[in-house]
Amino acid sequence: IRFNGVDSYLVLGNPPSLEFGTRSFTMAFWIRLPEEITGALSEKKVGDFDRRILVSFSEGKPVFSLNHSKGHYTYTVGATFFEPDRWYHLVAVCDRDASAPIIYVNGKREKVFVSTPGSLKDQDFNSGANAVLGERSYYGKTTYFNGVIGQFTVWNGVALTNRQIETIYEYEREHAF
Repeated sequence: IRFNGVDSYLVLGNPPSLEFGTRSFTMAFWIRLPEEITGALSEKKVGDFDRRILVSFSEGKPVFSLNHSKGHYTYTVGATFFEPDRWYHLVAVCDRDASAPIIYVNGKREKVFVSTPGSLKDQDFNSGANAVLGERSYYGKTTYFNGVIGQFTVWNGVALTNRQIETIYEYEREHAF
């Protein structure tokens, strides 16, 4: 799916597969970016701060943010700068036994910056809200993703391991991207 960075996005609705509750989950994307990275890959939230799951970019690097209630959040910023015109496999993992969200790029766990680490074990991410690809609304400002999402996959109830992510990356790179 090609997103133009101006006004294109895709509403996924609120299917049970995207209501994570207190379960671990993994989201994986195959993406290709133009020269300028803008907007978010995906967002699901209630209001600006409550029960928000966001996969986006900051200064060309991936960000995975989990807001479980007003004022309580944690986010991870990856180390890889995404260069234009090449495919990337980006994986965001919420492992309930970890202290912060986990990011993988091209099958490798990122060395990261983590803000406000804390327990994810009992945080409830059921929101009743629609999940959206390609759009982010925050403090009344909306930004749109500029690039291609070639594939989006969700594992609800599963925090994929390093080896599983590496295997998926190698297989899909060989057979699809």
